[in-house]
Amino acid sequence: MVDKHVFKDGKIEKERAQFRSLLVTNENYFGNVAGSELQAVANIAGNDNYEQLMCVGLHPESDTLEAVVYIKKNGGYGGDICSDGTPEYVRFYLSYDNGTTWQDQGVTSFTAQDIPSLKPLEYAVQLKIKPRKKICKIENLPLVRAVLSWNFLPPANSPNWVPVWGNVLDGVVQIDTFKFWLGQQAGVLNTSALVSLLKENNVLPADITNAQLAKIDLEEYKKEFADGLLKADEAELSVGELHAAYKDLKIGAERYLYPTVQKLVAPGKALASAANSNPAKLGTNFTGIGDLDISDVIGNLVKTDGDTSYEELHCVGLNTNNDNLEAILKVKKPYGFLGGLCKKGSREYVAFWMDFGAGWQYVGTTSVRTHDITHLPDKGLDYAVFLPVNLAEYRQPCHKGPRAAKVRAVLSWETPPNPADPNAVPHWGNREDTIVLITPGKPPVPGTHTPVIETVGGMSVDDINAAGYANGAAVTAGFNATDSPFGGEIVLGGHLAYPADISAGATPLEYRVRVSNDGGGSWQTVSNTFSLHRTQLLDGIWSTLPVISEAAPAEWYPYREDLTAGPGNAMVFVAGNVLARWQTSPTMDGAWKVKIESRVTGTVAPVWTSDTVDVMIDNHAPDVMLDITSGGGVCADFTSGTVISGPYHALDDHFSSYQFQLVPANGGTFTVNPSGGGTFSGGPSVFGRSYPAVATTGEVGTWEFDTTGVPQCGYVIYLYAWDRTIVDSGYVGRQGSDVVGVCIRE
Repeated sequence: MVDKHVFKDGKIEKERAQFRSLLVTNENYFGNVAGSELQAVANIAGNDNYEQLMCVGLHPESDTLEAVVYIKKNGGYGGDICSDGTPEYVRFYLSYDNGTTWQDQGVTSFTAQDIPSLKPLEYAVQLKIKPRKKICKIENLPLVRAVLSWNFLPPANSPNWVPVWGNVLDGVVQIDTFKFWLGQQAGVLNTSALVSLLKENNVLPADITNAQLAKIDLEEYKKEFADGLLKADEAELSVGELHAAYKDLKIGAERYLYPTVQKLVAPGKALASAANSNPAKLGTNFTGIGDLDISDVIGNLVKTDGDTSYEELHCVGLNTNNDNLEAILKVKKPYGFLGGLCKKGSREYVAFWMDFGAGWQYVGTTSVRTHDITHLPDKGLDYAVFLPVNLAEYRQPCHKGPRAAKVRAVLSWETPPNPADPNAVPHWGNREDTIVLITPGKPPVPGTHTPVIETVGGMSVDDINAAGYANGAAVTAGFNATDSPFGGEIVLGGHLAYPADISAGATPLEYRVRVSNDGGGSWQTVSNTFSLHRTQLLDGIWSTLPVISEAAPAEWYPYREDLTAGPGNAMVFVAGNVLARWQTSPTMDGAWKVKIESRVTGTVAPVWTSDTVDVMIDNHAPDVMLDITSGGGVCADFTSGTVISGPYHALDDHFSSYQFQLVPANGGTFTVNPSGGGTFSGGPSVFGRSYPAVATTGEVGTWEFDTTGVPQCGYVIYLYAWDRTIVDSGYVGRQGSDVVGVCIRE
């Protein structure tokens, strides 16, 4: 068998080393721009020799898409571990109609560098999404598509686009069912509560208008809830019910009776010993299974080791953006998972070990819930799991070279793997080994609790320059930034070193957020109250903790994270690693600095301080003006074939793009004449220009609209403009607009 981690590098070809330069000379140089008039020079689109997307899946309980990427070569990634490297982008799509249409879910990325080590290195990415939810009676199984592209951002809303360096991978995932969080009976839901529920589960858009809402039969939704939603009681099927459900489906009794048999085996006791137990004593646990011989069932289980006919672990990687170990597994059969979506179902546990050079070290267990899926696709269902791990103490400065670690993941159905035995073979499942790269950095001093700011406004601090502008893909949302400032609510994410074992009663830590708009000469404290969402991982099972209203009495917030694991010892995670939600306003526009200080609660010293991050703030939308000075001006009548004209401007300190639009869209050509020179045209009905072709401060000039061929009607012409600001840490671009009306007559 060939070791998959052995790879011999060759010479880096010109198409790789000069990739960006070649695209400048010819956007279709590599033949991947559909409809381009330019001739391809090197048809190598979809080249996966350097990086390859291997697995894609979904963790339904957290609505998190994941993908694992192999980095295959030692060179060709823009520089060594101390360099900026190059981005590996992954854009995700979902299709609810079997591939007829695709919905863009957003993009994320990680940084690849030239790492001389065994290959492949396995990287993972995550993207939190908001999929359409359905009641538990309906199996919600959309297609998923992931597009990997090296050093080139995959265009939005282009599911059929093929990258030059990278590949496209499809799968099928299972969306979690409706979450009935209102605590009310479906039959007595009032309208506002019902609408809130539908918005929360992405059935209705968050910005739906009252007029649109009036056209929706809400009573029909109430009937659906009464018929299906309230049946999602997570009831556990008895052995008799399982036997009745599975006996004609060719599901072996050793599968569906395994959880019950396992409960009879004392911890640390061999399963085989149960086969020698008193059958009469065993029988009380197996009522309703007729004349099935339990001893034979247990005997078959003893022979079952590493069975992957129902589920199989395929990929394991490390998300270097947030230090999450991730794994993707495939469910292969429709039945044998202890019930459908309206029942409790079963759990696929994945335990992780890491080897930093001194042997395997257990780092935790996670899981994902699975169910019987009647309409299981031929290619199976792709599920994902993740486990946050604390790697701070294993980092080393980049000048000492890259530090890799081995990872072992063990998949085990319905029974968590033994933390003390990384070599054990599960009854149902398998294991995968890989190699990952530990992100370089300065390890914290033991006994200290130094804060680390990891993200600002959804962006990694590594992607924010000294002037406070962000570039690249966000790590907590699905947008991409280009010389972007920040505005609105700026979410600060990160950790404190060596967090306390809160669940075991240890003295907690606290921290405060400090900001400065005078270059650090003076500091202000951010101490607003905000909602904090948390999750708990206990013995491999995820659960949601009550939402906390996080307040800062006397300027200091209590630290809520608990990374100490162990049997019966819960780990607690803050969603998005949120430390603060900094509310900014237009009066705050300009350059700021932010830092975090921490201490042990109830003490005055010592106080530990994070590195300072520069943040440029812009809370002003673009200034947009559109006017008509030809003919009778705004709201006048024009004859079809006339050229309408006037002045325009789209101005902003951080301009992104503008767009002229005719509504209704019935043809016509737009032309602009910027004051800086040049003439630019486009249509029909829509035309726009963008930064950096347009200066970062925007554009002023005159515009024309040729109405030739435009039918008689009343029209409005819009001028929209967007800036590059990251707004509320969730999307890019504040919008400004202006509008004029005209009437076209034949």
